[in-house]
Amino acid sequence: MEILRGKFMKHEYRKHEKGLYLPKTKPELITVPKQKFIMIDGKGDPNSNSFAEKVGALYRKNSYDRFSCTKKQNYC
Repeated sequence: MEILRGKFMKHEYRKHEKGLYLPKTKPELITVPKQKFIMIDGKGDPNSNSFAEKVGALYRKNSYDRFSCTKKQNYC
């Protein structure tokens, strides 16, 4: 997210990473820059309480990281 005049703006990935997200009509090789992701690893029933707890933790962690990053760097 970008901050402009005290307001959050959505990161426009289609503008900034056109080569990754808007492919051309012909196949081509692209270089994907290093990125960070968070995930849940494991197997089992996605309807279980255990899975719901892990997803909740994932959302809390992501929200915290996004807020922290935005405050420090004005961009995430």
